[in-house]
Amino acid sequence: RPVLDCNWFQPMENSADSPHLEILHQTASGREAPANTTRGFIDDVESYDYHVEEWGALIKTRVYKNGEVDHHPLIFPNILRVGNRTQIRVPIDDTHTWHVVVAFTPTEDGSIVEDVEDLPFSYDPPYKDPPDARYPSARNKMDTVPQQDYMVWETQGAVANRTAEHLSFGDRGVVLLRNVLRENIERVQAGLDPLGLVRDPDLAMIDTNLDESIEMERHGRPVGSRAGRAANTRDT
Repeated sequence: RPVLDCNWFQPMENSADSPHLEILHQTASGREAPANTTRGFIDDVESYDYHVEEWGALIKTRVYKNGEVDHHPLIFPNILRVGNRTQIRVPIDDTHTWHVVVAFTPTEDGSIVEDVEDLPFSYDPPYKDPPDARYPSARNKMDTVPQQDYMVWETQGAVANRTAEHLSFGDRGVVLLRNVLRENIERVQAGLDPLGLVRDPDLAMIDTNLDESIEMERHGRPVGSRAGRAANTRDT
């Protein structure tokens, strides 16, 4: 995926902002039109919750009113694990981020494939016009969930100005992520290990909820959403 014209932490804050899925991405392909575009599909959701795991993740939990639950991790400091994909937000400098997506497609029978020398890869086409322009000169494409996210990340500015924010109850995930980042900067400054640095070679394999995520992929839908049977809504 592309090099983004913004600081790496803006994509991470976006991923910690769970309610944006039901609003920003309400027009994603395959979704029926919401009754109210201001609220999108937010009324399908009963609750959002967030907690931090010792192994280095902020877990987002979305409980829908129909009883279904979606939970997946932000792996500290710069990874989103959702669906069958791992999104890595690589800081290039203060104002540019390389967005890399690694996807896993299981075999039909669940068998393990031996190491493949030439893994398939692709580059995304330009997501704005002109491709090298910045907001407000660039016109963003809005056809897919990733393109919608790129628009939101970049239009905050190369480095978002957070001094005039009015955060609310729905921003709890963003606040938690910021607090975790600050705490771990201070830990490293004090000579301590940051969250997610595991030194125990015998630690059991960490469960990032991949099996459940792949099951969602098989159904081709965002879990719990009456709107949804759209494959590309799961990138958030």
